[in-house]
Amino acid sequence: MKKLYTLALGLLAALGANSQTVTIGETSYNNLNDAYAAAVDGDVLTINGTVEVKSRVTVENKSITIIGADENAQLKRPWGNKTMLIKAGNNGNLTIKNITWSGSTVDAASSFESSASTAVITFENVKFIEINQNTNYTIDQKAGGTVNINGLVAEGTFAMNGDTGWTVREGNDNKVNISGTNDFCIYVQNNYLLPVSNLENSNIIVGFDIANDTRMKAKRAIVRGTGDATQMKSGMPGYALVKEGNKDNLRIELAPLAITCNDETVEGSDFLFENGSYNFTIANAGTGIEYSYKFTEATAQAFAAEGFTAFAPATGIDIDKEGILEISAECANMNEPNVMTRTITISKTTGIDGIVADENAPVEYYNLQGIRVENPENGIFIRRQGNKTTKVAL
Repeated sequence: MKKLYTLALGLLAALGANSQTVTIGETSYNNLNDAYAAAVDGDVLTINGTVEVKSRVTVENKSITIIGADENAQLKRPWGNKTMLIKAGNNGNLTIKNITWSGSTVDAASSFESSASTAVITFENVKFIEINQNTNYTIDQKAGGTVNINGLVAEGTFAMNGDTGWTVREGNDNKVNISGTNDFCIYVQNNYLLPVSNLENSNIIVGFDIANDTRMKAKRAIVRGTGDATQMKSGMPGYALVKEGNKDNLRIELAPLAITCNDETVEGSDFLFENGSYNFTIANAGTGIEYSYKFTEATAQAFAAEGFTAFAPATGIDIDKEGILEISAECANMNEPNVMTRTITISKTTGIDGIVADENAPVEYYNLQGIRVENPENGIFIRRQGNKTTKVAL
């Protein structure tokens, strides 16, 4: 009996040791840091159970794969630790696959970073949980590093506030490559391009710096490799990703403005002028809809404290200053409650002054309600030729 009891204790001890360990071949380590220190180029580090990453691991001058032993395998950020934890540096090639990463609800710096021109991090079939990303990014691509994503699902809180609080940031050089089935949000900095391929049932929210972005006014793509706007959507209020002509690309446009009230759909018309000013009108005002707006100049320290101001839909709103415009259209029918809201940043760089009109393109005129006019006269009109739009008095 004593011998059997001793054997049982030994088995339990062995099982306990294997439940939270990192193995390389037949050798076990108590934590990821010790396992990486012992690893050589080409090694596979297998995660058993839940393993905390207690301090930074920097992969340099070798290729390493971190893989989950089974569906319960998890890497975890220690509670209270806010530092960046797993990094690919010079000549570092790191693959992370078949595993869950827990952020422990810590609002931390980036968890993963690819930050050298010869650095590569690849995520395959990875799930993020317990993320609380109000600042920074869970994955940060910068300094010429490469990030490959083939199957990433991110759960938790992502602020998506301007350029902070996203799952991924593409910091430069068009070096975040996405494929497979994904559900996360990504911020594309400056005027970089996001390459994708072979997306399947994905839900990817894309953020971008519209105030300093020349892509919209130049009608250039922000996403290359898919024209499917159902799998990749804008994360910036007031803007949408739409298919770029016949190409498998997506570009930025002002989002459609529509509200349904009393079984009638009303849609507004937007124009951005060459000096960066903005005009919004509604050709068919519908019935039972209340329209209002609020504008905060860029020089203000915060959003305007006063409430919204009503406006006539046919006359519309005409803003010629930089700032934040908020538009609201509310259906007064209590049986069909519906509110259309819109927030747009107006800046001189958002306008289309950098576009040279195609002299061979036909000239089209629209009234301020967005309705095309064949023979404009005696009034203010919108003149459009090719990609160039201006307001003119005739």
